[in-house]
Formats: sequence, C-alpha cells, structure tokens
Amino acid sequence: MRELVVEPDVFTFVNLLCACSQTCDFDSGRYVNWHIENTRVKTDIYVQNALVDMYFKCGYIALMIENGFLATTLAMAFLYVFFAWKMLKNLVAINDSKHLGTLCNVFDELLEE
Repeated sequence: MRELVVEPDVFTFVNLLCACSQTCDFDSGRYVNWHIENTRVKTDIYVQNALVDMYFKCGYIALMIENGFLATTLAMAFLYVFFAWKMLKNLVAINDSKHLGTLCNVFDELLEE
C-alpha cells in the first residue's frame, strides 16, 4: 500500500488487527496501533474493538488498560448503545407505540449477550 501511496482506512486497520489477533503477532499489532495514533486516522468502534481483541488475545491486557484503550472502547460502545436505543425508541413512538414492549425485550437480550 505504501508503494502505491494508498492510505489505509478503518476497514484495513480492522482486518490487520484481526490478523494480528489470530496469529498472536503483538509486534505487528502494536505497529498498526502506532500507525493509527501517529497518522491521526479517525477510528470507530470497530477499530477500537479490534485493538482490544488484539491486546487480549496476545496477553497484554494490563498494557491495554494502562494506555486507556479499554476505557475509550467502553465509552464509545456506551454512546453507540445510547444513541441506538434513543433512535429506536423515537421511531416506535412516532410510528407505533404498541411495539415498544417488544423492542425493549429485544434490546435487553442484545445487552445480555
């Protein structure tokens, strides 16, 4: 990609981090993490989750916590859940409030997983 002067995107980073997780290649995963931090690539919840997964599977949980990755990922996940819930609640309220109970049950099941 460098030779072609192609910039990696979030999809590239997620796939690279997943490969590092599956092969327990922590050095390469740290390099990807370094690249994300130093190029200031805008990340999303998928990249954060892939980073957490890589740290856990490679056995560097303490380092991940020290660097704040876990707190950042949990904060992002909370925001996604909060906004998803708010959006679904508003859609049901606007369209058909009789399905709100069903929606609550489905959402509770998702949170339990």
